[in-house]
Amino acid sequence: MPKLVELGLGWVEEPIWPPEDAAGLRRLREAGLVVAAGECATTPSEFDRLIAGKAIDVLQPSLTKIGGVSALLDRLASTRGAGIRAIPHSYGWGPGYLATARVLAAQPAAIPLETIFLQLAVPAYREFDAQTTMLELSDAPGLGFAQNEDIWRFRVSSYSTGEQA
Repeated sequence: MPKLVELGLGWVEEPIWPPEDAAGLRRLREAGLVVAAGECATTPSEFDRLIAGKAIDVLQPSLTKIGGVSALLDRLASTRGAGIRAIPHSYGWGPGYLATARVLAAQPAAIPLETIFLQLAVPAYREFDAQTTMLELSDAPGLGFAQNEDIWRFRVSSYSTGEQA
């Protein structure tokens, strides 16, 4: 573990199993690691346990797992007074990703959104700039994004028919 601390990593994400083991995460923090967790948490009590247990430095709630926009806003508010960074998780590129981006854009201070690495190579939305890793939000109704159809070339099969792409 000392070698990991020496690397000066921004954080280590969900480094133990189960990922919301507050006592285990706290021990890693006490050893000097910067710890991120929360993308697997689904209830307010799980998040409260991570925060109250001083188990994390970075909270990563997932809007689609915790109950939508209101629940994400509650989780963001819970980090403000606790000295914890919030970097929401949104695996994939569907409506949850877009809704999370909208929620974060409405916050008084900038909050990053975790983006999967493939999006850096082939952005799912034309508004995503892979060079700056910035997502430009439009003022169009709804979520306001145009999907990049090139992303479908990565499709392997169709779940509904089993047809190969």
